[in-house]
Amino acid sequence: MDKETEELTKQVEALRLEVEQLREIVRMLLEIIMEHEGDDDEPLPPGVPPYFDGA
Repeated sequence: MDKETEELTKQVEALRLEVEQLREIVRMLLEIIMEHEGDDDEPLPPGVPPYFDGA
């Protein structure tokens, strides 16, 4: 392999690792969302307008 190909291979591997880390983060966030999915019945805290979606 030439130097350019080696560098591109390293970059691709680094991106694969980043993608896997992001997938794990998404999995954890989805678990948290699913755990709290039924919590919508709780009243909103004082001062929070009714259209507040938590974002």
